[in-house]
Amino acid sequence: MTVRVSKPEFNLREKISELDYSRVPYEKMPDGSIIQFKQLQLTNADVGGFFLTTTSSSFTQTNSTFSLQISPKFNTSKIYISVISFGYLTTANYAYTTIYRDSTNLGGSDRGMSEESGKSHQWSTVVINFLDSPNTTSTITYKIYGRCNGGTLYLGGDNDVVNTITLMEVKQ
Repeated sequence: MTVRVSKPEFNLREKISELDYSRVPYEKMPDGSIIQFKQLQLTNADVGGFFLTTTSSSFTQTNSTFSLQISPKFNTSKIYISVISFGYLTTANYAYTTIYRDSTNLGGSDRGMSEESGKSHQWSTVVINFLDSPNTTSTITYKIYGRCNGGTLYLGGDNDVVNTITLMEVKQ
């Protein structure tokens, strides 16, 4: 007995052109892939002054324009945060800088994530790199906070100095 199977004809070229190869689906990307990249670059001239001027010994939020939002695609993703800013102390004392996710201090202590000490009347580079696990797909806001022990802390740099917050969603 002979069995014959027939299939409808199709044009292979048409089928291939229907496939969307311009973008790999997020779900198919391997672990460690960057899913999203967001960056904010500002000078204090952009916002009309320093991002932060404080004499407080408690963490104080920088100008609200120096913050960045992201909505992770997966609740298992990590968010890599990089901050580059510039700080100035009026007295030779300690200054601390940290990152908050919404209302949570990711530095987890009164020392924050960056400590500057012993320099007065001199600009210093503030660099923070941190890998966060927000466990959500809701929109989250990352903000920079600073505090000092004596004197005044200024964050933002001179008028033409670029301050940067970079967020990258890393698939896990």
